[in-house]
Amino acid sequence: MSVQDGHWGLNRPRPARAVAAGYNPFWIYLFLFPVFFQRIFIGGEGTVASYDELTGASTVLLGYGAHLLICLRYLLEPSNFQKDPLFGNVFLPLFLVSALHMLLLFAEPFGANQAVLGILRSLFWILACVAIVRYSTPEDFLKAVINLIHVTFIVIVVSSVAYRITGIPYQIIMFGDVPRAQGFLTEPSGAATLLAGYVAHAIFVRKYWRIVPAIIAVALINSVIAYTGFIAAFAFGGISLLVASPANRVLLRRIILYSIPVSFVFLALASGPISSFATELRASISMTSFGDTMLYRGVIDRLLQAMSVLQTGIDLVRAGGNVTEGGLFRYTSILLLMDDLAHSWRGLTGYGLGAHAQLMAAKEMSLLDFGLLPLAFSSFGLPLGFLLFAFMANFMSRSEHPIAIFGTPCLFIGLFNSAGGIHGYSLAIVAALFLVKLASVRKNAQIRR
Repeated sequence: MSVQDGHWGLNRPRPARAVAAGYNPFWIYLFLFPVFFQRIFIGGEGTVASYDELTGASTVLLGYGAHLLICLRYLLEPSNFQKDPLFGNVFLPLFLVSALHMLLLFAEPFGANQAVLGILRSLFWILACVAIVRYSTPEDFLKAVINLIHVTFIVIVVSSVAYRITGIPYQIIMFGDVPRAQGFLTEPSGAATLLAGYVAHAIFVRKYWRIVPAIIAVALINSVIAYTGFIAAFAFGGISLLVASPANRVLLRRIILYSIPVSFVFLALASGPISSFATELRASISMTSFGDTMLYRGVIDRLLQAMSVLQTGIDLVRAGGNVTEGGLFRYTSILLLMDDLAHSWRGLTGYGLGAHAQLMAAKEMSLLDFGLLPLAFSSFGLPLGFLLFAFMANFMSRSEHPIAIFGTPCLFIGLFNSAGGIHGYSLAIVAALFLVKLASVRKNAQIRR
C-alpha cells in the first residue's frame, strides 16, 4: 500500500464523523482566506521602507471577519463546543489565563485598552483554529492548503512575468533593482512557511514533481527566509523518507526545532567571530563575478550584511538600543524582548496573548514579537512560553501523520519568522490541534477496548 493511497493518504474517503461535525469545504477555505490573501498592492521603485508607501490595500479586516464568522457558527451550535474536547482542554484554559492577563494589563500606564483588544483578537483566532479542526479532517484541510499554495505559486509566476513585460510591479516588492514576488501574502518571506511544509510533504508522499514549481517560486521570491524554508523542507522531508528508525527520526526533528532557541543564545555569544567572518567573506565575494548575480545581491549579500553588523547590533542591545533597519532588527528585537522579560515580573507571567505588540505600538516603539517563539515568551512569560514551545515541538516531531509532516517544518520557520502575523502561524497551530485530537481519539478507543 503506497503512502499516497494508504491509510494516511489525502485521497482516503472522508469519514462519516466529519459530516456529523458540520463538515463543509466552505469553512475550510474561509479559514484559510486570511492566511493566503493578505495584501493587494502595486510596488514601487527602489527600496521601500513600508507597504504604507505603496498603492494598495491590506485585507486585515476581511481576516477578522472570516474568524468571527467561524467562531459565531461554532458557538451558536452548543453541540459543537460543549462536546469538543479541544474547547475544554485547550481554549477554555487559555481563555481563563487571558482573563487574568487582561486584569493585570490595567496596571500598565500606556496601551492597556489596545492590549486587551489584542488579546480578544488573538482569542478569536485560536477559537477559529479549534473550530476548523471540528469542521474538517486533516486530509481535507491539508488538501485545501496545498490547493491554495498552488494558487500562490501561479500568482507569483504570473506577477513576475507581467512585471518583466509591462514594468508594472503588481504584487512585486522592489529591493533596489531586484524584484521580489510574494503572491497575495504580506511580504516575500511569508512564503517561507508554505514552502517548508509543501516541499517536505511532497518528498514524504514522493510527489517530487512538486519541487519544480517550489524552486521556481523561491527563486522569484528572493527571500533569505524563503530559502531557509526550502532548505528546512529538505531536512525534514529527508528525515521522514530516509531515516529508518522512528526514534532517530524524532530525535533529528527535535534537534532542528530546538536549534532555534539555542541559536538565539549562540548568535549573541559568538557575535564577534561571526561578524568578522561575514565581513571578510562579503569583501571577497564582491570582487568576483558571483558578486554581480541577482542571487547574491538579492539574498546572500543581505544575509552577510546582517551578520557583518551582528557585533554592532549586540553592542547596541547591551546599551539598551536597537538597530534601525535590516534583517538584524528582528533578531536584536528578540534579544531586547527577552532582556526586558528577564528583568521584570512580566518574565514570569507574560503580557497576554498578542498584547505585547499593542503595548509597544501605544508607546510608539517597534519592539515587536518576531516569531511564534518570541510571541509565546511575551504572551505567557519565559517559563510557560518555553514549555508551550516544547510541548508543540515534542508532540509534532513524534508523529508520522501527513499533517505533522507538513506542519512541523511550518512550525520551525514560524518560530523565528513573523511574516503574516497570527495568520502565518495558523497552519502550525491547526496541525498541532489535529494531532492532539487524533491522540485523544486513539486514547479513548483504547479505553473502550
